Amino acid sequence: MLEFVGEGIDAERPGGFFRTEKYDPSPGETVETSLDAIFSTVHYKFSEHLGVRHSHMSAGTCLLPNCDSRNLPGLETQYFSMSPLDPAGQTLEILDKSDPRHQENLQGPYRFDSLTMQINAVSHVIVDVGILDIVMKGQDAKKYTHALARFLTRIRLQSHPKAKILVIAHRGVQWGVTTVKPDATSSAKRKLLFSATKKAVKLIADPNTHFTPVKLGRGNPQDAYLKALCPYIRLSVVARTKGFFKQKMPTKVQLVCAEVMKKEAGWGSSNMLLFAFLFMVGVGLWVARSTVIGAIAALVGRRRLGMVEEEEMILGRGVNGK
Repeated sequence: MLEFVGEGIDAERPGGFFRTEKYDPSPGETVETSLDAIFSTVHYKFSEHLGVRHSHMSAGTCLLPNCDSRNLPGLETQYFSMSPLDPAGQTLEILDKSDPRHQENLQGPYRFDSLTMQINAVSHVIVDVGILDIVMKGQDAKKYTHALARFLTRIRLQSHPKAKILVIAHRGVQWGVTTVKPDATSSAKRKLLFSATKKAVKLIADPNTHFTPVKLGRGNPQDAYLKALCPYIRLSVVARTKGFFKQKMPTKVQLVCAEVMKKEAGWGSSNMLLFAFLFMVGVGLWVARSTVIGAIAALVGRRRLGMVEEEEMILGRGVNGK
């Protein structure tokens, strides 16, 4: 089971991650509600494409606290609470303490062990944060690095001690989906976020927490995520019964990721073959250059090609030969 934490590149799409801001939909699309917004995110589409169970943890806020006018606690804190978003005190009328919306429960820690079904135990936690903090809100990179390091440590110790944690860092920008102006300032912020994220992962030195770059560009962002994440998630198998024997059959994850890795390997092989071919052509041309130059000189004359010394040398040999 995959658990996505944060909003990733969908934080900067029109309307934001939850489509709570007014936006103009693309031609042929309708305006999404906040409830439906999750279905169009890269994380959701990625998980459905792999055919795996998945959950998504986000609250439309930065990792750091008070990063906008709402002055809400950051995801660093919210992730570990039952239901932390109630800044206006709208649940005061709920008196039943068994209700998770009761005020006492809102301030209490999330009970990971008791509220998570063992059959759906999270195998991979994919932390995809930072766009809101650094790129969009201009938070301090050093504070972000230390906050992310604390956050990853708490996930390991408090929530998912056995899961593989994959920390996403983006290279480049996804064309056509960003509301952030593509200029030198935003480019510098993206590079700063990449570096800050890498430092946070290195800081905690957890062998089961992996810094995972995702290279974005003109292509489908799902493909970029597949290329980055498949090396970590494609090894799971499921036992299926066939006759009286049980065989381990490949899962959809394995099939999809195998195809992705095959394309990557094929592209690499093609590049190597092309390089080898061009190298051989270059060597052939280098070896044959004197023959080619000689043939051209015989046709148009060496003196016209500026090869005076060669012509005189040949003529001199001819005279001495007589």
